[in-house]
Amino acid sequence: MVVLKAMVVLSRKVTIVSRILVCEKEKKEQTRQALEKAILCLVIEKGYEEVTVEEVCQKVGISRKTFFNYFSSKRAAVLGRSYIPSKEMFLKALESHPDSDYIDVITGCIEHGLTAEDASQEIRDLRKTAMLSSPEIFFRSNKSSLVLQPAIIETLHAYFTKYPERRKAPELSLDEECLIGTSAIICVMRSHIMLSSFKDHPARISEAREAVKRYLS
Repeated sequence: MVVLKAMVVLSRKVTIVSRILVCEKEKKEQTRQALEKAILCLVIEKGYEEVTVEEVCQKVGISRKTFFNYFSSKRAAVLGRSYIPSKEMFLKALESHPDSDYIDVITGCIEHGLTAEDASQEIRDLRKTAMLSSPEIFFRSNKSSLVLQPAIIETLHAYFTKYPERRKAPELSLDEECLIGTSAIICVMRSHIMLSSFKDHPARISEAREAVKRYLS
């Protein structure tokens, strides 16, 4: 009987601790989302360069120290849970869309990474609008370029090796085409963001690719 009572008491304590941990986790997530929403709204309103961490903190009602407990930089807060796709992600997408132009597929993966799944649909929409209004947020980063370009090059090398019939410039060496293909993909991605920023709705990736193609022809 004594043992049973002790087990009941212990179970209640565990339940209380679990509830406390859940509450703390929910509170942290709420603060994170508040920070993301605040900085994204400010970027859309003023432009990325004009927004300061202090301004975001004031809007949310937290200290600068608390801000950096959640994000390493202003840019990290804007990007949130977005990510740069890996070679494996690119290849999986290409295999899933065998009839699509590989430039469209890889560019689409990059775009999806920029608007990765968040807990809030509102934040997803705000992030996409902010990225379209201030594309330098993504492309100014040396780290992004250092990670993205090799991933695309390695993807194209593996893809063309497996499917040589899908190459666009077989007269070039494989390495040369991978470099040209990577440059083309990044160019289309930039053009896609720029075109979308001047429209009421996002431009299609294929539309950006065709625009670049017409411009260069």
